[in-house]
Amino acid sequence: MLRSVSEYFPTLDTARIYFSNAGVRALVKEEGSESSISRMHRISDGARSGAENLISVLGGKITGYRAIAEEAIDAVCLKLNVNAPCLTARNPLPGAPTDKKPTDVSSAGLKDQTIAHLLNLYGSRASEIIQLAGALEHLREPLSPYTPDVAAQVIFAARTEQCARLVDFLLRRTLLGFSQDQGQSAAAPVASLLAQELAWSPGRMIAEMELYQEHIAMTQAFRDNSSQPE
Repeated sequence: MLRSVSEYFPTLDTARIYFSNAGVRALVKEEGSESSISRMHRISDGARSGAENLISVLGGKITGYRAIAEEAIDAVCLKLNVNAPCLTARNPLPGAPTDKKPTDVSSAGLKDQTIAHLLNLYGSRASEIIQLAGALEHLREPLSPYTPDVAAQVIFAARTEQCARLVDFLLRRTLLGFSQDQGQSAAAPVASLLAQELAWSPGRMIAEMELYQEHIAMTQAFRDNSSQPE
């Protein structure tokens, strides 16, 4: 039985605040108050402003990104005089179920809990991570005592998900940055693995660690003006 990723992360609890988080939403500039601005996206042809070969996506939200991508590509094809059907509505997303035979995980050396976590997080792509872990023992090592994430995920992120920074992995490729300790227990091992995979210098590795600590500091800034207990 698969376990939900939510089991490994803080639930709503009015007794304690672990950290704060906020996002910025990109909206198309319009006159009027902030609350009256449309949430709809806009595809902009740069030719109208002198940038002949620039197509821009303005505004929008992640839930509609496939439809937005289709509009953008259609605009590009129109400029290039290319007449071809868009495939985005039919092509499966990464991790979607496939007809491929599932990877045999019996010899991967991973715990059932870890395999369930990988399947929940990566879908069918989990087989690639399981294969990495099965091939090299050190890639089966856990990244944090608080979640089932393993070292193979770091290598997978660097090689196939364009992961270039420590903050990318902790905040955007996994949910480690949103676990109870905000991924701080995983930061050093993840940075070390990325440094080896991406050939970072010692100075770059230190800078990546410092950048993540800056992020942590921002999420804890609310404590300066709060009586919230530690």
